[in-house]
Amino acid sequence: MKTKKAAAAATSAVALVEAVRPIVTRAMNDPELHDALRRAFATGMDVRDELAGKPPKKAARKIATDKKLQRKVEHSAQDLQKAVTNIVDPPRKGRVRRLVGRVALVGAVAGGTVVALRKLKGRGGEDTPY
Repeated sequence: MKTKKAAAAATSAVALVEAVRPIVTRAMNDPELHDALRRAFATGMDVRDELAGKPPKKAARKIATDKKLQRKVEHSAQDLQKAVTNIVDPPRKGRVRRLVGRVALVGAVAGGTVVALRKLKGRGGEDTPY
């Protein structure tokens, strides 16, 4: 019984490695991806530096009202989107795959933003309207 389970696990592990290998290779060798990640990281660090040391309510208020800071967050998200799209998609192939990757990225960025804003506002588990 164990040998069948072990063989099935090994087969699925090999299939997973083979599916991920082109993505990892592309991520390691793509200079555009590296530049996009560098820009996104630098912009994120700028935003963090502007919010560092502020109480959560003031930081959340600053994010909500400061247009320049909002543009920085938007540029960072766009750079991350470009990086993920380049990893997930080979260039000029399949519009559906590209669309799925973009939707997944936008969802991840939106979810991360909601979590970050909740932490900044100090609303970790308080009564939420939804």
